Amino acid sequence: MRHIITFSCFAAAIVLYAVGGASGAIAFFVAGLLAEIVFWIRLFRSEESE
Repeated sequence: MRHIITFSCFAAAIVLYAVGGASGAIAFFVAGLLAEIVFWIRLFRSEESE
């Protein structure tokens, strides 16, 4: 279940980057960046706990 949430963050980041690129809205890029940061943090934490 933990990995589903982690990869959902990654998918959200990709979608937000795409929307930001198409519309030129900086807010979507920032939201995508935050989602990607959450993805990497969750990914490394799950490796350490195993």
